[in-house]
Amino acid sequence: MMVTQIVQQKVEMLAIKTQADQKEAIHPKKTIQEEMTRPITILIEVVEEMMGMINRIETTRESHKIRMKRKRKRKKKKMLTRHLQCHVCHLLCLVMRNMATRLTSCLIMSPSLVVSLEWISSTAHLHSSK
Repeated sequence: MMVTQIVQQKVEMLAIKTQADQKEAIHPKKTIQEEMTRPITILIEVVEEMMGMINRIETTRESHKIRMKRKRKRKKKKMLTRHLQCHVCHLLCLVMRNMATRLTSCLIMSPSLVVSLEWISSTAHLHSSK
């Protein structure tokens, strides 16, 4: 439960940062290319945060696995890790959908990229709901 709360806090912090970035006016010195890549950079940050959380979960599980030899405890830890990964996947999916919607409304990205983001997020949602 603690890990999912940490992930939610990270996502909320990044969402606030995203909102602040969107409120900024387009600076005349910035090129169009820089303006187009900014939302992608934010999305990459979100993905990196999520992957970091998954890696920390995996590392914790591995260290516990070395110490705990009993079958029952190992099975419980595997199930717990899988459950937490599903939570992370689901949060990532929500963030990506939210990002895709925002980018569509801002008309910053090409429609094909937005569609591919929506496809990725729906695929992540399908995997996390299994």
